[in-house]
Formats: sequence, structure tokens, C-alpha cells
Amino acid sequence: MAKFCTNCGSELTEGAKFCTNCGAPIAAMDVPTADPIEEFKDNNPVPTPGPEIIPTVAEEMPEPAPAPEPTPAPAPEPTPAPEPSAAYTPAPEEIPEPEFATGPAASAPVYAAPAPAAPAEGMKERNVALCIVLSVVTCGIYGFYWLYKLNEEINALAGEENATSGGLVILFTVITCGIYGWYWNYKMGERVDRIKQTGGDSNKVLFIVLAIFGLSIVNYAIMQDTINDRVNA
Repeated sequence: MAKFCTNCGSELTEGAKFCTNCGAPIAAMDVPTADPIEEFKDNNPVPTPGPEIIPTVAEEMPEPAPAPEPTPAPAPEPTPAPEPSAAYTPAPEEIPEPEFATGPAASAPVYAAPAPAAPAEGMKERNVALCIVLSVVTCGIYGFYWLYKLNEEINALAGEENATSGGLVILFTVITCGIYGWYWNYKMGERVDRIKQTGGDSNKVLFIVLAIFGLSIVNYAIMQDTINDRVNA
């Protein structure tokens, strides 16, 4: 059986003469053979607690308020459709279909000639008889000047300012020994017809025939007369 020190209560080693904890001599003490802790427990019993009584308090919980019922939104009243206007709506105007010509003339394209232009600034009337006399007297020198002016003014009245200039006409006529002059007379006759708006080819045929027979001076006179008519119009 274990022995305990009466001074400090520590367990004593068997055969020891002093307490290893407090150093008290074992022979001088009355060493109990029982466990003092157990002896203490026997002398001082621990009261056993009774059953714990937990009072229950019934808490009165308020009943939850009922959720409000959703109020349905009023349905929108249908808007009556507008009544059709009684105003008179005219029927769309019928566009007549274009009429196409039939026959051989229908296949040939028609090109509108440009309208003759107004007399340009600086264009003046010349006396035809005087121009012929000056051409003869100057041995044709004045005739070159007259040809130059006729070319520029006829081209301007016919709306063909970009046509061959009078200087080039004189140059080409000299180089080709007069052959280009025939072509030039033909084109001048065509432009005179356009200026007079005769609608025919009378002048261009007449001009080339007179040029072939060496009578270009007559063409000059007709061209100058056409210019005088436009200047005086």
C-alpha cells in the first residue's frame, strides 16, 4: 500500500527515510497508509444536485399579419380607331406610255444639233462686195485674213468653238495644195445650214461643188452674209 507524507501529502518512496518533496523525516511522522484524498472524499461527501428544473415560459408569439393582396391594375380602355376621312382623294394620274416610231426610221438614231449661239463680242458686219474687192486687189492676201475671220465666227455661231482654228485651216490648205480647202468648205456649209436652221443639206453640197470649181469666194460671200444676218438680228 502506498504511503504519503503527512507534511506535504506527496507519495513516499518505499524504503525512503526522507520525503523527496519537502525533506521531512519519515520516522518522525505518523504515515497514513490510506490515501488522504480518498479519506477526504469519504469524510466530505459531495452533495448530489437534484434534477435541474428549467422553467418554461410560453412566449406568446404574435401571429404574422397576412400579406396584402395585390391590387390588379385597371386595364387600359381601348382607344377607338380614327374614322377614315371623308375627304376626296384623287386617283393617281395615269402617265401615258411613250409611243415609239415604227418602220425604217425607228432604228436610225436622231441627234439634236446644238442651237446656234449668239454673236460673240467683237463680231461685226462686213460689206461683202468690199471684202471681194480687197481680196482681188491684194492678190489674195486679204482673202487669207477674211478666211480666218469667217472660220472663227462661223464656228462660234454654230457652237463649235473647239473646231479647227483659222490658222490651221490656212496651213492645211497650203500644205495639201487646196484639197483640205474642199473639206473645209463642206464643213462650213454644214454649219451655215445649222445657223440658219434650214433643216437641209443644201449649203454644204453647194459649198463643196463651188470649191471644186474654184469659186470658194462665193462661199465666203454666203458665209459673210449669214454672219451679217446674225449680227443684225
